[in-house]
Amino acid sequence: MPFLSWAQRAGRELGSRSAVPDSEQTLLCTYLSGVLLAGLLLNSLFGLSWADPTPALVISAVAAAPVARL
Repeated sequence: MPFLSWAQRAGRELGSRSAVPDSEQTLLCTYLSGVLLAGLLLNSLFGLSWADPTPALVISAVAAAPVARL
């Protein structure tokens, strides 16, 4: 997914108003998957119960960052 997002960033050079948000959403999906996997692994391997809901806070902060730029 990160490679796909990088390739879609060419939309800026082309002036495509639809490709740029699509690439940002693709990159957000990558972050979502990574943070969720990390939280589940910490909970599963070490029994850290707080590691399961913490990714939700991280994901919401990462997702809100592009909105704040608008």
